[in-house]
Amino acid sequence: MTSGKRFLFSSIASIFDQALLSLLNFIVGIALIRLASKEAYGLYTLLFSAGLLSTALLDALIGSALSTIAPRLPDQERTDLISRVARLYWAASLGVALLFGLGADIGARSAGFTENPEAVGIAFALFIASLSTREFCRTALFTNSKAVAVAKLDSLFFGLTVVSAFAYVYFADAVTIFGTMLVLAFSNGVAGLIFSIHWWKKGLGVSRSQLVTDIQMLWRLSRWAFAGAVNGWLGNNAYLYFAGVYISVEASADLNAARLLLVPVALLSMAWSRVAKPAAGRLIAQNNLLGLEKFAWQSIGALVTMIFAFSVVLVLVLPWLQTNLLGPKYQESIALVPLWALYFMVNGARAVGTTFLMSYGWYRVLFWQGSISLGLLAASCLILMPKFGIFGALCAMIIVESIEFLTNMTILMPKAKRKHSGELTQTE
Repeated sequence: MTSGKRFLFSSIASIFDQALLSLLNFIVGIALIRLASKEAYGLYTLLFSAGLLSTALLDALIGSALSTIAPRLPDQERTDLISRVARLYWAASLGVALLFGLGADIGARSAGFTENPEAVGIAFALFIASLSTREFCRTALFTNSKAVAVAKLDSLFFGLTVVSAFAYVYFADAVTIFGTMLVLAFSNGVAGLIFSIHWWKKGLGVSRSQLVTDIQMLWRLSRWAFAGAVNGWLGNNAYLYFAGVYISVEASADLNAARLLLVPVALLSMAWSRVAKPAAGRLIAQNNLLGLEKFAWQSIGALVTMIFAFSVVLVLVLPWLQTNLLGPKYQESIALVPLWALYFMVNGARAVGTTFLMSYGWYRVLFWQGSISLGLLAASCLILMPKFGIFGALCAMIIVESIEFLTNMTILMPKAKRKHSGELTQTE
């Protein structure tokens, strides 16, 4: 199979995988919209966003550096490295889970949420630990270009979640955040555990000195990726917290309800990134920079076209969705859908440049770009939200994403290409 066909096959498997996750997120979101209070759904959106932060931090600390280094290694060396790094990842995930569980407890307590804050914190910690386990398996399999195995992993996760959720709704008196987090913790944990056994067995007998060497190697890249992940998460999720502070938790619920309808296009970019990053790393290792540039523009065209097509269909069926899915509590959400569609088109195009810059190892540059963008986002929200409310938050995000896209494609990508070519010339 040629590299082009292999990438296409992997892309199809990854899109199928993300479609499953998209459907699952949609089902969970709609179930909470219909069965839980608006306050509970608003808190769920904040907790779920915090869960994304936890995985982003772990991915930046370990996963991103691994997926940058490993594809350039021979098969056996790559497998050995992934097996050793798995232990570092799991140890870090336990610490992150405890920290975020405590944060959920404090947050629920300070907000006066009706559920028991200790129970919410414990359930959220279990969710973070189990989610991290599954996410590492996905990173390891994608790094080995095994997109089909990732689809199998997430199919198992999907099935476990649906079955356990139906059992929970059937036996529980009411749908709560505590119960929802336990369901997700169970399904993530079982799926992640089954697929982790392989890496656990291969990592047996690793010396402490070898782990220290691995940490030092990963840290040279991850120190900037870690800080950049915080900026990236804030850039993608700060709108929820701005809306919660400036307006109400219910405003966060309206924003996320509208975004929920566009989950497929949000995950489409993620699916592309997972497959494209190892492919980009191989192109850079082969010094095929013209091929990389062509790959970038083709990816941008494909992503924007698919997001636009989905958004047009979505707008046409919005009246039906309002009546049959969201209900009267979320009337304001419908008006936000076109803006969300525009945001995701710009975001998808921007993500292409960011992913390839990560493949070049430009984490430090991305950190500073993210810091500047975060400042622009905060300033834009402060200017636009008092006058335009939640519409202002979305407009601020679109402005910042547009600036990042233009910076990536006109300044940073050409500069990275020139620097890489210069380094090769010096070594020859």
